[in-house]
Amino acid sequence: MIRKLLFRNPRRLLLIVLFLASSSYLYLSLTLKCLVQDEQTKARDLSELVSEPSEQKSGTPAFPAAHRRTAVVIVAPMRSGSTFVGELFNQHSDAFYVFEPFWAVENYANKTYSNALEMKVAFLKGISSCKFGDIRDIMRYYLTTKGMGVYKTCKTIDNMCARYRNQTKGKITVAQRCPVPPNLLPNVLRSTCESKQFTAIKTIRLDDVTHLQPLLQDRELDFKIIQLVRDPRGVISSRIALSRKNVSLLQSTLNTKVDREEVRELCDSMVRNAQPYKTEESWVRGRYALVRYEDVGLQPLDMMDKLYNFIGVKPQANISEWIKAHTKTAKRKRDRNDPFGTIKDPVQACNQWRLKLTLDEVKLIQSQCQEAMSMFGYKDVISAKQMSNKSVDLYDIRTSIVL
Repeated sequence: MIRKLLFRNPRRLLLIVLFLASSSYLYLSLTLKCLVQDEQTKARDLSELVSEPSEQKSGTPAFPAAHRRTAVVIVAPMRSGSTFVGELFNQHSDAFYVFEPFWAVENYANKTYSNALEMKVAFLKGISSCKFGDIRDIMRYYLTTKGMGVYKTCKTIDNMCARYRNQTKGKITVAQRCPVPPNLLPNVLRSTCESKQFTAIKTIRLDDVTHLQPLLQDRELDFKIIQLVRDPRGVISSRIALSRKNVSLLQSTLNTKVDREEVRELCDSMVRNAQPYKTEESWVRGRYALVRYEDVGLQPLDMMDKLYNFIGVKPQANISEWIKAHTKTAKRKRDRNDPFGTIKDPVQACNQWRLKLTLDEVKLIQSQCQEAMSMFGYKDVISAKQMSNKSVDLYDIRTSIVL
């Protein structure tokens, strides 16, 4: 009946068709609009989640991640194996490696800046960001002063200096180790640094990593910290052995026997530098790694991979070959007796203190370092028999924390 009525009145049929068509179009339009708004809201929410807190507050766009300069600093007490760990980066052909830059700050201009923390941070920032204009004088001092041997220690810097050194006639003097003309030095350093993928720095002259907070928060840098620790018994034993080798450069700072105050200062600094990570400070999140010397020595290839993953750089095959050549007993006596050498049997190096220290000396160190030894997984020695038995493992299974 309805069909008959519709077909008898074509105008009514047309109106019904138009009504249904417009209703469908309106429904479809509203549905699509809601879907688009929902996706935009999700995208905005995601953007807010991944943006840095400071960007949310100020609205200032972040420095593009692709343009941030990657830099890593190895912070360690003296005789903790930092030279070896530093070499893991120095061997990379795309690294701008700097060995102990704070030595220059502390000794430049009759030690004018020996206690100037601000100058150390500024110097480190200049090196990390490849900006040498404001630190040119100290860099020149660093490159040409007797005692450091920097021109042989840092591969990239040595190669840079060699291009100018070859133009020097006759015997090379101390000042001619890196004879880059002073007026050209900042630009030569900058171009050399920028030609490399990342900067790596190692230092034993920084007691508190909290001083590096401005660099970790610098938007132009992807700056990271590696805190290297070593069994304090091994550190003290190594320092005593070094003092007996009559090393003039460091002799004034070393004791010839176990010193209670030195031990306490060593262990307090180890604990202090780990506090920002332990208390989950936001400025070290994802930018701090704790590394034990013993883990590097006993698992060098695995730790090398972890360290490079930490800084976001791909390791090279030659580094693995260097590790294999330097984690065994040196063949030459000169290399075996070199206190700053990097060719060492890791098992022997980790346990040398057990043969060099007396039980009383070990107990004195342990009494001053309970918090540090517990925090970093070092076990106490309770008897001379236990100390001399190298089959007794004195290191917890807990390994380094490389984020």
